[in-house]
Amino acid sequence: MAKTYSASTAHGTVHLRYEPSKLDELLKGDKMQRKLLRKAEKVRDRATSMYGGRRYGARVTVGKKRAHGVVYTADRHAMRSNVLHNTLQKALGNSKG
Repeated sequence: MAKTYSASTAHGTVHLRYEPSKLDELLKGDKMQRKLLRKAEKVRDRATSMYGGRRYGARVTVGKKRAHGVVYTADRHAMRSNVLHNTLQKALGNSKG
């Protein structure tokens, strides 16, 4: 069963009609997971290049509603570097776009 979403803008009202099953496939599908993994790897590579970072990891997890890209510290050195320098936040800030 299709659902409808309406939103008012300065130029009028926009109506969006969608199938929930198709939306789930879009948000959780293989194509989305590959895109999220590429972005997470980009953030990981930036974090690894900062402050002598060695081990950061990247993975994709699929939640109830959508897939998520995750970048994490994989060893003590990376954890300490992240605490001292906010490495992951800085790497994430540089990866937008």
